[in-house]
Amino acid sequence: MSGQPDPGSSLPPRWRARLRLPGARLSHLLFLRSILVATITFAIVYPLVVGWLLPQNEGEVERRQIQLARAIRAQVESVLDGPRFAVSSFARILADLGRGPEATLSARLDAFVDAGSGFSNVYLLDGLGMVVGVGVESERRLLRNELIGIDFSSHPLWRLAQDAADVRWTDAFLSPVSARRTVAVAYRIGAHTVIAELQLKDFMTRVQGLSEGSSVATLVLDRRGHVLVDSSADPDTHYLDFSGFDFVRDRSRDELPLVHFELMGEEMVGSLLRIPELDWGVLVMRPTAEAYRPARTAGTIMMLGLLCAVVLGLAGAGMQAALFGRQFRSLGEFAERIARGDYGLRWRRSRVVEFNELAAAFGGMSEAIHSREEAIAASQAAYREILESTSELVLRLDDAARVEYANPAVCRLLGVAPEALAGQPLDAYLQGGEGAGGRWCDAALAALRAGAPTASFEGQVVDCAGGHHRVAWTLHLGEQGKGGIAAIGHDLTARWLAAEALRRSEARLRAMLDNATEVAIRWYDAAGRVVYWNPGSERLYGFTAEQAMGRTLEQLVLSPRQAEQYAQMLAGIDRAGGTRGPELMAVRRADGRMLQVLATLFAIPAEEEGDYYIVGIDLDVTAQLEEESARREAERKFSAVFQASPVPMAVWSEDLRLVDANAAWERLFGFDAEASRGRANHTFGLWCDTRQRASFFERIAAAPLVQAEEAWMQPQGGGDRRLCEVSGNKVELASLGVMFVVAYEDITAEREAAQQLRELNDTLEQRVSERTAELSAALDHLRVTQEGLLRSEKMAALGSLVAGVAHELSTPLGNSLIASNTVRDHTRAMQRELAQGLKRSSLERYLEETVSGNDIIERNLGRAAELVASFRQVAVDQASSQRREFALTEVVDEIAMTLRPSLKRLPYALETEVAEGLMLDSYPGPLGQVLTNLINNAITHAFEGRDSGRVKVSGRADGEAHVLIEVSDDGCGIPPSHLRRIFDPFFTTRLGQGGSGLGLHIVDSLVRDLLGGSIDVSSAPGCGTTMRLRLPRRPGGGSRAEQRAAGTDGPGPV
Repeated sequence: MSGQPDPGSSLPPRWRARLRLPGARLSHLLFLRSILVATITFAIVYPLVVGWLLPQNEGEVERRQIQLARAIRAQVESVLDGPRFAVSSFARILADLGRGPEATLSARLDAFVDAGSGFSNVYLLDGLGMVVGVGVESERRLLRNELIGIDFSSHPLWRLAQDAADVRWTDAFLSPVSARRTVAVAYRIGAHTVIAELQLKDFMTRVQGLSEGSSVATLVLDRRGHVLVDSSADPDTHYLDFSGFDFVRDRSRDELPLVHFELMGEEMVGSLLRIPELDWGVLVMRPTAEAYRPARTAGTIMMLGLLCAVVLGLAGAGMQAALFGRQFRSLGEFAERIARGDYGLRWRRSRVVEFNELAAAFGGMSEAIHSREEAIAASQAAYREILESTSELVLRLDDAARVEYANPAVCRLLGVAPEALAGQPLDAYLQGGEGAGGRWCDAALAALRAGAPTASFEGQVVDCAGGHHRVAWTLHLGEQGKGGIAAIGHDLTARWLAAEALRRSEARLRAMLDNATEVAIRWYDAAGRVVYWNPGSERLYGFTAEQAMGRTLEQLVLSPRQAEQYAQMLAGIDRAGGTRGPELMAVRRADGRMLQVLATLFAIPAEEEGDYYIVGIDLDVTAQLEEESARREAERKFSAVFQASPVPMAVWSEDLRLVDANAAWERLFGFDAEASRGRANHTFGLWCDTRQRASFFERIAAAPLVQAEEAWMQPQGGGDRRLCEVSGNKVELASLGVMFVVAYEDITAEREAAQQLRELNDTLEQRVSERTAELSAALDHLRVTQEGLLRSEKMAALGSLVAGVAHELSTPLGNSLIASNTVRDHTRAMQRELAQGLKRSSLERYLEETVSGNDIIERNLGRAAELVASFRQVAVDQASSQRREFALTEVVDEIAMTLRPSLKRLPYALETEVAEGLMLDSYPGPLGQVLTNLINNAITHAFEGRDSGRVKVSGRADGEAHVLIEVSDDGCGIPPSHLRRIFDPFFTTRLGQGGSGLGLHIVDSLVRDLLGGSIDVSSAPGCGTTMRLRLPRRPGGGSRAEQRAAGTDGPGPV
């Protein structure tokens, strides 16, 4: 490498200095990095394996150990359930069979031992604990007699059996028969107790089968910690005592999931689980090394694999680092030649794609550098042109603040040539905030040298003619190593002069606001707090400026609701700007007095950029409003009196234009006063004699009062002239000027009546005779006409009734006809079967069908008979005015029954609700006619344009002598303009559509004249209509009804 050229020989000096700094080769760095990565990997993985994976595996081993212990305990409990059940069952059998002779008892006990129940000896004890019977194995039965009579009363098991009614177990003890270690089970039945010694070998064999094929040892311990069964050894030859272990003596828990202990010099791990009913323990254990061997072997294998992977990785990293070192040296030579300007160099392709991409990037970089060099040259020329043409002031100064460069804008501002500025200090031209006499940029230069990237300030510039200019300067340090200062200035002279003018204007505005004592002017910040409070606000609200500053209007003069309204106005200004108000508000002064003010709000900018103040201007209008209210009240009273006056009156202005007129004037002359205001008097054409009109108003103007002057007036539309007594008075109003109040009293009728009275006195007798004859003829004709119309209405109603009843009768009659035809067909079929031979089933079927057909015929004919009877009663009642006693429910139900057939074709419902027991001695026919007309009228008019509706007829008592009947609907209602005319004859809203206009008139006549009652109506558009009939239960003798019944009544409707 010593013979190779220096790679930095063609680089700039600062880069060559950097290359001479100590460093390391890339291959060494890559290899060291690989070692570092391997070390970090090992440092991360090893603690994870040792601290997490191995404990996880060991925890899994321990969990399996616990699960195995619980399973073995369950199996041990299952093994012990057999002897427990055998003893209890055998004891109950003995109790059932009785004790019997000694030989029989011994035989039974021996049989129990020989039956393979798992017991070696069985003892039967009496109530005193004495042995009365023994069952032993066959080879030891010679010892039976020695055992009879032994006292077991001191044995713990016998005492336990006496205290409990279930099976009890003992700890290990030596059998009196076999002299071997055993356990016994006792069960008391009545006065006797059965004690059986368990064959531990059989028990051990079954326990050994639970852990067979594994290294796990299962031990069953009694209460004292003595081993009863050991699956790995014979307890008779290999006896272990665990009573000295603390975990065995610990009775606080039924399960000790994991215990570590040393047994005969070997570390063991086990789980101790107690059998609650026996207080025995099941200890499942095995050597610790054997228990954790799989987990630790897996960890060792993993660590060896990791170590091999690290070694192989380091070897591969070393070879790869050497390869990369050679490639990067080649890239360095390639980049050095590009740096020397050899832009046409080509890279020899490598097998590594990334190196090829890096070389391609170097090539692209060389082209970009070449293009940027050209662009920089063009940019420098453009930058120079911009500096020369910009209106901003641009200077370049050396470290001593002497001018190195000044653009034309600076020269124009100072009025000097560029060469005159070069190398000169600027103290003669530039002044800082302190004025002339100090270095203008000392503070700015100090800030730059302290590390600030820029420094800004404003100062005055004095040109060569002595003129002052305000300039904002920004200073920048030159590039590192080059030194110098770049200064950019912006001429603020125009804005500064405007700001000075604004300041003077604000001072004048503040003086004006401080002197405005009649208007309350306040400024608020964005939060609604007072920041300015002028003397007018002090006078209006009674708070001094010191009391108001910093407080909100809610704290000063506004109620909470007004404060919320005020806040909404402020929010509207904040959101959309503009002005809010003027708005009338009621506020309270400091002394509690309420004021009425006109409030106006708008925003003005504050001193801080982007901030604003809210200006509130309030004007006290309390006095004006009180005066206006008093004036309006007086005008209201005058207008009420003026409009209510029965005498036609009009008010004319001094130039004889209409100012106002009352309703009586409008009715008399037919003009609309509201539409005619401002109209000239002569355009109305009221005065028939225009000269009399001119003379009348001239006299009012001269002498304020003119009374009772007769004049003929012509109403609007060319109607009959009216003779009026005209009176006038002149009044002067401060707000309206001179007014003429004129009253027009119509005396035409009085004059005509007087004339007619004179003529009537002359021809009174003749006119009376002629008029009487005319009235008699008119009344006769009217009665005949009304009777004919009433008959027509009745016949029309009866025709509609007949059509409906006929339609209703068609259904039951048709059903009856069909049923009779069916019975006839069945009878003919029966006759044919009689000729061929009658069967019992056919006869039964014929009888059943005939009975069913007769039922159908009977029901439908009965229905038809009811309809005919109702129709007959209604027809008779409506065709006559016969008086009889009847129930109101009877008449209403009959009317409803006759109308429902016709209503079935319409989407409307008819409902009735009449109280029971309402008896009347009256005219059911006219009453039915009234109800029919009212229901038909509701169906016809109430539901026009609707596809549903409801008509309801209700009746109830109204005192002792009257009933109240209501016919109501939920239809469209009756307009107020029609309500007063609905009972007039020939009034209808369906003229030309079948309506005669006589239905309700007939109803009114029948109710008032014949039935002796009254009818009224309540209705509103959209709320339905209710017709109320108030009828006497028994019409009096003086009524029209009684007169008609007696034949003494005069002309009137029937």
